[in-house]
Amino acid sequence: MPATNQLPLQLVKIIPPGFCKCGCGNKTLLAPRTDIKRGWIKGQPKPCITKHGHRNAAINGNGVRICTMCYREQPFSAFYPVSRKRDRDRGRGDLLTTTSVCRKCNLKRNRVYRKKNREKCFSMVARSTLKRMYGMTGDDYAVLLKSQHGVCAICKQTERKIVNGEPQNLSVDHDHVTGKVRGLLCSRCNLFLGRIEDSIQILCSAIDYLSPITLEEVIGI
Repeated sequence: MPATNQLPLQLVKIIPPGFCKCGCGNKTLLAPRTDIKRGWIKGQPKPCITKHGHRNAAINGNGVRICTMCYREQPFSAFYPVSRKRDRDRGRGDLLTTTSVCRKCNLKRNRVYRKKNREKCFSMVARSTLKRMYGMTGDDYAVLLKSQHGVCAICKQTERKIVNGEPQNLSVDHDHVTGKVRGLLCSRCNLFLGRIEDSIQILCSAIDYLSPITLEEVIGI
């Protein structure tokens, strides 16, 4: 199959106005009114015949389908493969179809969505990471943060690292042996524990090292 960003000219076709965008080759009727949601403009040809639209784009028998965003005919390799629920329910989970939007258009659409909904996307990723790595929900994190009064469990200070103009959330610290969550730490304290590999012996040595002593005691005079 050809690469998705280097399609041969014979597999790239733009559907002219007045014909159904699903690629069936039929002409469409004139729109009786303007309907932005359906893409209708009064007096102009409709973009698709009824039930030939976004969810029913035609898949041709020659291994190509038409993207419902750019309306170009492209090979199956230019689309993401998907397994439909109705096929899995019928015991035919090995039957794959493709997304109706090509990979290139899908990336553009996702990029625009993430830019417009930056905070929402960041929150979704954060919740997913909490659940996957620590078995915590957003509510669990909020309860733990409140119990620490919003500060680091070690230095008792708020997070000082700034990301995108705002303080970063406190990091979840856990026991690397048991996996049990121990608390929330700022980035500096979390990095410090990681560098010393959670060694109590090194911590005690650091405390002794920082204890006030004279130069004579150090050099043994």
